[in-house]
Amino acid sequence: MHPRFLFTYLIKGYQIDSIIRQHLWAGGFDYPGVATGHGVTHGLGVIEGGASISSMRIADQSSLREGMVITVGTLRHVLPMLTAEPGIYLPSIFGIRLENVYVVTVSTVPQYTLLHPTLVRQRKFLKLETLDYIPFQRKMILDDLMSRPEMDMLRNYHSRCMDRIQGHCMTDNGRQWLQRESQAWLQ
Repeated sequence: MHPRFLFTYLIKGYQIDSIIRQHLWAGGFDYPGVATGHGVTHGLGVIEGGASISSMRIADQSSLREGMVITVGTLRHVLPMLTAEPGIYLPSIFGIRLENVYVVTVSTVPQYTLLHPTLVRQRKFLKLETLDYIPFQRKMILDDLMSRPEMDMLRNYHSRCMDRIQGHCMTDNGRQWLQRESQAWLQ
């Protein structure tokens, strides 16, 4: 998720769904009938009601709050979670879906106001922070379709993959795989 993707406190998921989908729409794709995100339980179930990012306005939809988690994957965690699942599905051809886990955190951004002509930091915006770090396959990304800031964001993400995961790899094969997949982005 782009580090500058901020949203207001207590926003509903349907209000930010189109912001997330816009990149697929620009390429002529969509994932109709599939939620961009949903709550994930820490129990036996996968989907937890309430928290949702979807183009549909759901009656019991909770507002996004600090501590909720958006995932583009699975996560075992005891906090309320959210899963973001943007993907393209072409029946009988292929499908691709990104899955990462994010926690909703407070973002203080500088704001100028008429009442305070100096720079003031206020707690009124939220952002998504990545919780899981799994390298993306380099051969699946076409550089020509990426902007420079997007490529920089992917390089930064893969640098953090190395920093965060390497110490947790239990086998030499695991460490070698992580280094190979992450280094492909850092060259």
